[in-house]
Amino acid sequence: MNPLGSCFPEIDADRCVHALAPFASCRACVEICPTGAWLLDEEGLALATDRCTSCGQCVPACPREALQMPRPMAILSRAKDQSDAFAACQRSGVPGATLACVHAIGLRDLDRMADDGINSLTIATGACATCDRAPKGPDLEGAAARHARLRASRRQPVTTLRRLDADAYSRALARAKEDVDPVDRSRRRLFSAFVDRPPAVVATVPPEPAEPRAALRPQIDSARCVACDACIRACPDGAMLSVATETGPAYVIEPLACTGCRLCIDVCDQHAVSLDRDGLAASQQIGLDPYRCRACGVRYYALSGVAAPDAGGLCRICARTGHFKKLYQVFKDA
Repeated sequence: MNPLGSCFPEIDADRCVHALAPFASCRACVEICPTGAWLLDEEGLALATDRCTSCGQCVPACPREALQMPRPMAILSRAKDQSDAFAACQRSGVPGATLACVHAIGLRDLDRMADDGINSLTIATGACATCDRAPKGPDLEGAAARHARLRASRRQPVTTLRRLDADAYSRALARAKEDVDPVDRSRRRLFSAFVDRPPAVVATVPPEPAEPRAALRPQIDSARCVACDACIRACPDGAMLSVATETGPAYVIEPLACTGCRLCIDVCDQHAVSLDRDGLAASQQIGLDPYRCRACGVRYYALSGVAAPDAGGLCRICARTGHFKKLYQVFKDA
């Protein structure tokens, strides 16, 4: 625990991209931390506990959810299909508030609340603009606006956010507790220190005239891609796949599975992969055309609909190294 009595974030090394690939460029926790407590160097990722204030902002920032810590809030059911969440930071002036910072709640948390039938999240905060824990990146309000936009585009329920001052928050929480219904306490999976957990429900959200959107959409630049499969092999979350179809092999992009770990970008030496923020959520299939290298005889592929690789009928390895030329020279000189 830190001097404030709060817990430090715990890291699941098996999920951290730096354990999967030491060359990973992800610095999400380092860049979001307002006190510089996360350190990343050649030896790996480390937490300077003397700097950590347990604000928890690194938890939603981590693309692969490798960081965890308690983020206490009250979740109350006021009717069979209506429930609300309440969260107040320690500096809000709300008596007994234990959440270090409301900005420890992020986009994925709001998505899960909505999936669990939580209609609203009411928060109380201190002066965020002057707080030493002020967000250096996306804050809760920004996450809530993006959550509402993306979920509405997919015709999914939304958890709305409202901010109240300490007195109004306390009154709203007291009223919610008066109306609370008995709930099943065995359903606990999102946060620790829950007050109650409501049964899962599906809320109705008015549809918007927009195509379904995902938080991130992997994009392949067909003019640069050499179909080496590096991004496919690197993706740990199934957002980029290689599949066999009736017409031959193909790549499949699954935007809703993308966490934003950036490993696909890190491994692509052709700079052919990018991530489109709030891109279309629909899956995409990209066909592959087969070729045979005239030097080494290996089969290689290129994206369908793209002109055949201009490498003299060579695979990308032979075209790059020219080893076959040296072998030809040996036979010629002999």
